[in-house]
Order: sequence, then C-alpha cells, then structure tokens
Amino acid sequence: MITLTLCFYSHCIYGQAPKPTPAAIISINNPDDRIHIYPNPSKGTFYFNGARGNMIDIYDLLGQCVYHAEADKEKYPVDLSTHAKGIYSYRIMDEGALVQQGKVVVN
Repeated sequence: MITLTLCFYSHCIYGQAPKPTPAAIISINNPDDRIHIYPNPSKGTFYFNGARGNMIDIYDLLGQCVYHAEADKEKYPVDLSTHAKGIYSYRIMDEGALVQQGKVVVN
C-alpha cells in the first residue's frame, strides 16, 4: 500500500522547537522503501538504515530539536546516549518532503 501524506515543512534548529512554514508539501511513501531504525529501544545508539542523503531531525517530548544532520552513509548511526532516557520523535526529510516519521526510545 502506498500512503500519500500532506504535511507542513518544519526546519529543525538545534535546541529550538520546529517552526512550520505556511507552505504544504506532499510526499508519497512506499512502505517497501521505508528506512529501518534499529535497535529500538536502545541505550542511545540507533542506526537509520537506508537514510543516506536525507536530513534526520530528532525532538524531545518538549518539541526541542536535539539532533539534526544529513545522513552521509547507508547505515547512519545516531548517538543519543548523552540525552535523558525517554521517548524521542524523529523526522526524515528529503528536500523538504517528509519521508518518514516515528519514535525512538532511549532506555
């Protein structure tokens, strides 16, 4: 099943809540092409498999951006071990279009 998603673009600035722009962006996601995040839950290190070339933004429960980077490898490591245990949301963007979003758990 292919999912059509309508969303608002947010730019992540480290330490700040995302600021949506008024322009809507449409992305089409094919579940077979999804980026796999593992292990989840983790002690802090996650691998985003298939994210190369995409922007990865991670937010705490207050909506503060705690991580922002462009994945430069197919199996891209993200280290949240210096952050508090808990639930974090992530967004993976490609040229302003939402590719995937979800949650990771640091335990």
